[in-house]
Amino acid sequence: MPWSYPDFYEANNLEIKTFLSTAVGQLVYPQGNFIYNDHTDINWSTDLRVITKGEFNKDSHFELNIIEHIQSQPPLKIVANTPVAGTGRSGLFTWEQHTSLNSRAELAIDTAYLQKQSPHFDLTLGRQPINLASTFYFTPNDFFKPFAAQTFYRIYKSGVDAIRAEIGLTNLSQLTLLAVLSYDYQARNDWSNGPNWSETSFLAKLTHNNELLEWSFLGGTVDKYTVAGGSLQGELFNWLGIRAEGHYGEAETASQPDYYQIAAGIEHFHDNSIFWRLEYLYNKGGVTSIQEASQQLQNGMSASKYLGKHYGALGISYEFTPLLSGNTLAMINLSDDSHLFSVNLVYSTSDEAEVSATLTLPGGDKPDMQQLGSEFGSQPSSLSCVYRVYF
Repeated sequence: MPWSYPDFYEANNLEIKTFLSTAVGQLVYPQGNFIYNDHTDINWSTDLRVITKGEFNKDSHFELNIIEHIQSQPPLKIVANTPVAGTGRSGLFTWEQHTSLNSRAELAIDTAYLQKQSPHFDLTLGRQPINLASTFYFTPNDFFKPFAAQTFYRIYKSGVDAIRAEIGLTNLSQLTLLAVLSYDYQARNDWSNGPNWSETSFLAKLTHNNELLEWSFLGGTVDKYTVAGGSLQGELFNWLGIRAEGHYGEAETASQPDYYQIAAGIEHFHDNSIFWRLEYLYNKGGVTSIQEASQQLQNGMSASKYLGKHYGALGISYEFTPLLSGNTLAMINLSDDSHLFSVNLVYSTSDEAEVSATLTLPGGDKPDMQQLGSEFGSQPSSLSCVYRVYF
């Protein structure tokens, strides 16, 4: 939500805002499989954020976002021991309060950074959200804590420990330089306190705007890959929005394969408040068979963010009234013909509060006791309700 909501405390260029989110949902898992212990489960979570923003002067700013997170744990038979690349951050600023097979509670600093601004140079130091993507559902160039395609609520993106410099080259061109620290993954939800300096990510991104398009080139190292890619976005004929991005990753070790990912999409906003977006992803790093994906899970390894090679997604949003809006997403794995359909409704109960309901229905071949049937067919159906309030 925008920063226009009332402040819990505001004085001397300091703003303190609080956000509370409470969710509960019913999940139905596929029966008779090697992934889940139960057929049904009630999941719940509560997030309490305290967000402080301030400035030392007109050119120097800071932000601190502290979150208390409590959630139920899914009834998994297997737990992946290898994290998704690029999600590490120091364990120094996460304090586990409780953990069990059924629930978990922790206090964490989600973002904490200082920013120095000038007309042609901005420098941001600390734990900060980083998003290099141009597309929305499938985001190959969003290397650090990306959102899942089916995530509707995207206000708070988790930060990573980084230094970021934005250098204005001309009125239409900008150079972004990034150094993102890497940390060793020790156990589930647990990262080392100190960085692994040899795996620090370094990226450079050159962005240029003209009258029709914004395009960019990026390159550097991420995790254990050397990457090179780019993106473009703009509008054709003052009607059709276009977006595309992708990169090639060359492995720095012989045990990992090279890969590339390319995403492209079109979108349009109609006068009657209907907005639609269509995207496609080619994922060269996807597994070649469902048997291979099952073997990775049984061995305690995490599969890639997306298992298959070809994906499509269509999203439509509509504002029914000034207080009620709706979003839908239909996503398909074209490699195994599994699919996922989600509907999300958001109702504003006041200027500072809203209620959200989401129904998710996956489809495809179901898993059995030996292997996955399909990617989305192995996921649970769910109905959830979330109450969010800002104060």
